[in-house]
Amino acid sequence: MGLSSYLLDKFLNHHFKGVAAGTAPATLYGSIHSANPALTGVNEVTTTYFSGRASYTATNFSSPATLGNYRQIVSTASLNFGTSIAAGSNLPYFGFWDAATGGNFLGGFAFTDSLGSEILLNFGSGDTVSRASGSIKIGLDIGSWSIYARNLQLNWLKGTGMGSAPSTNDVALATLLTADGTITEITSTVASGGRFSIPSANWSAISTVGNTRQIQNTNNINFGASIAAASGFNAIGLFSSTNLIVFASVSTQNIVVGQELIIPASKFKVSLGNV
Repeated sequence: MGLSSYLLDKFLNHHFKGVAAGTAPATLYGSIHSANPALTGVNEVTTTYFSGRASYTATNFSSPATLGNYRQIVSTASLNFGTSIAAGSNLPYFGFWDAATGGNFLGGFAFTDSLGSEILLNFGSGDTVSRASGSIKIGLDIGSWSIYARNLQLNWLKGTGMGSAPSTNDVALATLLTADGTITEITSTVASGGRFSIPSANWSAISTVGNTRQIQNTNNINFGASIAAASGFNAIGLFSSTNLIVFASVSTQNIVVGQELIIPASKFKVSLGNV
């Protein structure tokens, strides 16, 4: 469960490959699924029980907020499916689309109660079915993605465009790097050229790896020989201008003068998805 392949690719293309995410949806359309909708919206049974998908105004989500290791938005209005045309039992999942019929699947999630516990949806024929305000929660982890990037992605789902896509990303080396962009950077200390710039063309095609969509660098990230020593190097960050997009921890190590600082092609992997 989580975001769809379509949406994961849209976000990866925007952040790294120079292809803007484009117009954000003004209206989302809710669906019901008899089993996990996976990455493509399979197992939809909406029209078995209702006349069609439930429309939901995209702005009717809260602002992104941090909950544990996630940035999350929560529904601020009810999602109304209308009057059922058949009884339904033990229906576990709902999804969102960008169209009332057909269209692009955006993501799928378990039904939850007001406390966030997963539940099964049950109703009789002729019942009015809705999900209350606050019962739909969409969370994206910030274990390797920054709060800035997650806010862009969540706000796109609630109707706010992501703007222009960056043409390059800059790689920084650090002794401290956190999801909110706090950084103790050593790049300019150890590399004569400072941060290493990756053009959007130097990312691979997007592929499926497990439950994620992934891209990787196609050329060496070569900072050259270190011009100074640095101790406690333990993090790498990828930036768009001054904004942190993704980051990763590495085993803590000390850099010595003259040490070659290279991340080989295909070794910088960025995953986005349902881990």
